[in-house]
Amino acid sequence: MLDEKVVRKLGETVDRLITTDMLARGVIGSIYKNARKHFPEDPLTYRAAEELTRSIDNGDTVFITTGCTYPGLNAGETDGPIGAASLARALCISLGAKPIIVVEKMYENMMLHTLRGIGLNVLPFKSAQRYERVATIIEFPKGNEKERSKELIEEFDPKAIISIERIGKNRKGVYHNMSGFDISECTAEIDVLIEEAKNQKILTVGIGDGGNEVGMGEIVETVRREVPYGECCQCPCRGGIACITETEILVPASVSNWGAHGISAVLAGKNENMDILHDSTYELRAIRECVDAGGVGMDGSPYPGPFCDDLPDTIHAQMVESLRYSVKGALTRRYEG
Repeated sequence: MLDEKVVRKLGETVDRLITTDMLARGVIGSIYKNARKHFPEDPLTYRAAEELTRSIDNGDTVFITTGCTYPGLNAGETDGPIGAASLARALCISLGAKPIIVVEKMYENMMLHTLRGIGLNVLPFKSAQRYERVATIIEFPKGNEKERSKELIEEFDPKAIISIERIGKNRKGVYHNMSGFDISECTAEIDVLIEEAKNQKILTVGIGDGGNEVGMGEIVETVRREVPYGECCQCPCRGGIACITETEILVPASVSNWGAHGISAVLAGKNENMDILHDSTYELRAIRECVDAGGVGMDGSPYPGPFCDDLPDTIHAQMVESLRYSVKGALTRRYEG
């Protein structure tokens, strides 16, 4: 294991990289600043990596959930699935975890292709126990979420639940996209699974970029104050997009996928294994596979281009390589400072 002081410094660098406001939206700085208040001494990617390492042993199950839907297109964002695949891969390699991707049925094909694009096989849970670098996909349908949540936790005994760009409910129980419109009709209440996990003392980690994602309840007042439509949305509920659901750890990023990549980068440094964080080739491949399977990456447009959060795949590939160089720097450090 790499020296803790070096890993912590790596975490600071990673946090700065993943919160680069590439599109000058003007909110991620405030979101990160207020999230960091809960762990003033720790970079947030570092804290997430540490808690995941502490909670997960070889062979343990981890739930990863994602999904932000465009109702008119019957399609989901590319932001989220790629990060879910990235972190699933990292947890397989670094901790020997058995990740289960928990999503609505409409995401199953997208996740299968994205996971394979980033270098993981996809198998039923029983078969997955025999292999490395493998994930399982399980449906979380809309309706009966409370019963389904208890069933899943009882059956698979997850040691952590990670939510990446997963839309959470506002103070009136409504789910919104960043434009302030109601997407509840096609969004299962994943908040129920998160709350059940917290009740059972299971580690919960939220990753988001705009304030309407699970985990942002930790800084709900910041979101209401700083984020467009945070306080008042464009749907009849008028309750704003700010999610009220909290997680034990919140990792904000300019693009939610980058938050997952950032945690993977810290795990790579901590375990002194560069392979834990995928490279730009796998990033480009995962984005292409996600888009070809129906993912949307350009402001709700059905155009099947290689984009995520309005940024082209080349920018995302460069971010992954920047993170990898930071890990390499931490692993080859020959001086104090």
